[in-house]
Amino acid sequence: MMSKRKGLSLEEKRTKMVEILTESSSFFTLKELEKIAPKKKGIIFQSVKEVVQSLVDDDLIGTDKCGVQTVYWCLPSDNVQKKRARIRTLEKSIENKNQMIANAKEENAALQKGRESSETRDQLLRKLSELTKTRKELEEKLSRFAECDTDLANAMKDGTTVAVEAANRWTDNIFTLKSWTCNTFGLSPKDFEESFCIPAELDYIE
Repeated sequence: MMSKRKGLSLEEKRTKMVEILTESSSFFTLKELEKIAPKKKGIIFQSVKEVVQSLVDDDLIGTDKCGVQTVYWCLPSDNVQKKRARIRTLEKSIENKNQMIANAKEENAALQKGRESSETRDQLLRKLSELTKTRKELEEKLSRFAECDTDLANAMKDGTTVAVEAANRWTDNIFTLKSWTCNTFGLSPKDFEESFCIPAELDYIE
């Protein structure tokens, strides 16, 4: 018996849809894409609209009204510029979160001189948890943009170095706060990681 063919993931569909638009450098309506995508790239008809909308939401393809119809496009040069701009925005967001973590650590340290429990301290620890979650989401999104088009790799070499350095600084902040919190409150590293949903395998990017 032949095994059932595995369907494309959403990211694979997104990548293939961008390929359709960049390879032709033309303008398409949704109906045209629904006809082309299944034949050229194996994207099932029912998912074309969702895939196209997700690319529009992430500003990876262009869209505009042309009379009564909506058209979509993605010129190769436009695609690279949009991704570069989006990556810079994500990197800036990560940098801002790093600064917020540093500020939270300073405020928390000042409040813990007597190791007394306080509502403000608890709020700061909750904020750390939120920032950790946000950082993970930003890094996943940054990775998704980088994987969407392999041709972008050469154009992103310098940006990749900056992103890795920023991620490692952020990781260092987490390790520092982890050490301080464990020593101050007598927590085990495992308890700290579970409390703030930090994966045990978190490490510096090489």
